[in-house]
Parts: sequence; C-alpha cells; structure tokens
Amino acid sequence: ATATAPVAFDAFITCDENMFVVSACKKVATASVPFSPLFIYGASGCGKTLLTECISGAATGRVVKMSGAQFVSEFTRSLKEHNVFAFKDFCRKCDTFILDDVQALSGKRASTDEFMQLIVDLRNAGKNVVLTANAAPNNLTGFDRHAQSLLASGLVADVVAPNAYVKSVMLRRAGVTSDVADALCARIANDGHMISGVAKKIRAYVDLMGASVDMSV
Repeated sequence: ATATAPVAFDAFITCDENMFVVSACKKVATASVPFSPLFIYGASGCGKTLLTECISGAATGRVVKMSGAQFVSEFTRSLKEHNVFAFKDFCRKCDTFILDDVQALSGKRASTDEFMQLIVDLRNAGKNVVLTANAAPNNLTGFDRHAQSLLASGLVADVVAPNAYVKSVMLRRAGVTSDVADALCARIANDGHMISGVAKKIRAYVDLMGASVDMSV
C-alpha cells in the first residue's frame, strides 16, 4: 500500500474565530500538554477531522488515531476474541491518542467505560489525548455525568464553520480566480465537505479539460 503523506497545518485555513483551537492543536503536536484531553467540537464540515490529521502529521512520537466507531468495533471484537489486553496495550503504547467522533460511543456503556479509563491512564502517563465531537461534552447525549465531566476536564475548544474568507481561499487553492471564488462562495453553504467537493470538481475540470476556470465557464 502507498503511504499517505502527512497533513500539514497549512491545509487548515484559519479564520480569526478558529485561532484558539488551531493554536491548541499545534501545541499538542509539539509537546506533552497540561490540558489533556483536548476536546474539539463543532458541526459537521467545520474541519474537526482535518485538525486531527494535522496533529497526527506534525506530532512527534507514536500516534494512535481512530474513529469512535472504530474504537467500539475493535474493543467489541477484542472481547469476543478474548484478547482485550492486547487492545488495551495498543491504545496505551503511544505518545498521542486521537479519537474522532466521540459521539459514536453514545449509549455503549462497556465501550464508554473502557474509553474513560483509557483517558485516565493516558493522562496519568503524561500522554496527549485529542477528542472530537459534534457537541460540547455537557451537550453529548448518551453519556452519564461522570463521562461528560471527564471529557471536559482538559481543554474544550469549538471550531466554527468556514466563513467567506475560508471558502474563498479553499476555492482559489483549487485553481480558480478570485472573482470566480467570490461568486461561488455566495452559492455554497458554510460546510467544509461541500466546499471540498466543489474544489475537487474544479481540479478535475482543470486537469481533464486543460483549461482554467473563469467567469465564462
């Protein structure tokens, strides 16, 4: 398999509202931090997963990164196959642990209990923990008060949806002129997934047609 190139922080276009969360992510990537876990929350398309990829790409030491659904699946399988201790060791033998979409653990008591203990163990060992979710810890459903408290015990930071500036830069990076980018911004929702999809179509058009994208297209 071909190795995926690390994602640099330059890939995340920062607006003023996201300076704080980006600074926190950069700090996590460079050293052990006193505010573990770093809990990043925001709506779909805000760039939470991209930020975790940036941390993973820039971090020193071993990084374990998985989605909430993957954690539940792997933990459940380890129980069925009677090798739960191997799973525990895998998650703990790292310098930075990243879990994307914590809300996937909602209502899954055994997986949640295991994950809460993992957070405690990693933090006690001086390891960094980074979590993302679609809501702040106190607004997550399917988690008891103890779990919500632990999730919020480090640094909680929100990431806002792409504004006009961010959308324009994303589109200009795809190869369109400023006037085209500005015109498209007014028609595209503030959703990073949708903007990325438009940018990919633009790159494909430029590559396949051998022509630039301007207001006449």
